[in-house]
Amino acid sequence: MYFLFLVVSALGSVCGDGVYSSTEECEGVAHCTSECLCEDNYFSIAGVNRCIPECSIKGCAGECVSPNECLYCDGEGYQSSCASCTDNYTSNGYLECVPFEYSQMKFCADQAPQFTINIPDNYTQIIQHINPFDWVLSETACSPLTRLTSPFLTGQWFKLDMNYSGFISIETSAQYSQSDINYIRLNQVKTGTDTIIAVLRNCPSELGEVSDCAYENDDVDDYILASSLTIPTERTYYLFVHSPDPKNTQSFDLFIRRVIHPCSKSSEEISWNRVAKDGYSFRINTDNSVYSDSACVKL
Repeated sequence: MYFLFLVVSALGSVCGDGVYSSTEECEGVAHCTSECLCEDNYFSIAGVNRCIPECSIKGCAGECVSPNECLYCDGEGYQSSCASCTDNYTSNGYLECVPFEYSQMKFCADQAPQFTINIPDNYTQIIQHINPFDWVLSETACSPLTRLTSPFLTGQWFKLDMNYSGFISIETSAQYSQSDINYIRLNQVKTGTDTIIAVLRNCPSELGEVSDCAYENDDVDDYILASSLTIPTERTYYLFVHSPDPKNTQSFDLFIRRVIHPCSKSSEEISWNRVAKDGYSFRINTDNSVYSDSACVKL
């Protein structure tokens, strides 16, 4: 009888049998995977068969309806719609509204000339060390982190001084090859300094001046939190490096290197054998989109 009890107990905790047990995060509920684990950005509570969305919005009244999506906020400094902060408040991280004074702000024109990166035609690679203690409260609508009603962020401005034909790759934290990306994606372990980069065609000098946005990137991949962009070198650009968490004090490097063609930096190889056998599908991450006006030549 004792042996039978152990067998029944073990079978009762098998993932996918429709019966929730304490050895599983979840079983057969919304946002629960086939391995009985909650999806990314969802978490579980011991003894409760439910996957709860992560909620970084400090002013959210109750739970988020999905990861970092709240329907109603009631905290000081938050708009009730949770879309942005109210006047005289800025988003300190992912919509953590904190008060600030406009006199504290520095604009691109205040900082970029001090951090000019000269990129000559004959260079191969430039490494710029970035210390978050140099970051300033600034304004730009060119980041995926900002809302048009409150485009205030903490970060650092750089002037990219160049003017010739070609492309450059801009990367934070580390340089990731396509094989590196595939390996990290396979292991599903998050890595890299969580950064965002935005590239502008102009350098605003005052509050409310329009930002001429050119390019932006948040994450290299779902599991690589660093940023990466490939841009043309035919003009001077202005780079704004920042983070979803402005309280982050971890320094990191900015890598700028010459790229012959955008596809030599980031491309997806499609095997004809796979297409002919089963067809082919691939989820396109628009963060990896690059400017190109010519066909790819494999290098």
